[in-house]
Amino acid sequence: MNYKIEVVPGEQIVQATLFKHYSFAVDDPVANNEVKVILDASDTPMFMIIDVTQLSLSLDDVVKSANSDTRGEQAIYRHPKLRGVLVVTQSHMVRLAVKGLTSVTFGNVNAKAFGSVEEAIDYARSQG
Repeated sequence: MNYKIEVVPGEQIVQATLFKHYSFAVDDPVANNEVKVILDASDTPMFMIIDVTQLSLSLDDVVKSANSDTRGEQAIYRHPKLRGVLVVTQSHMVRLAVKGLTSVTFGNVNAKAFGSVEEAIDYARSQG
């Protein structure tokens, strides 16, 4: 499997770790559906942490992912029980893309970038 999705124990956080061979064309629809099932079953809104530190992302990957995750049938970033998207990355390009998600063009997604999973979890906890 090219990704792992889990609920952080004791937290209202779903974490997706995308591994080296993750394919946005192949894996994203399946992974998004798994996250949707978790969000649908949740009694309260959740944050989603997406750890992309193991990926080498192209600009094309970033644009396609942003489009599919904010528009259409698989628009997971529009789920009513999603409090925010917290992306873990070391890439300047991905950080800029995350900032772009907060624009009107992508529907003002509540998205932030972090340097580590721990920072993202700490942020989610601080939001109450």
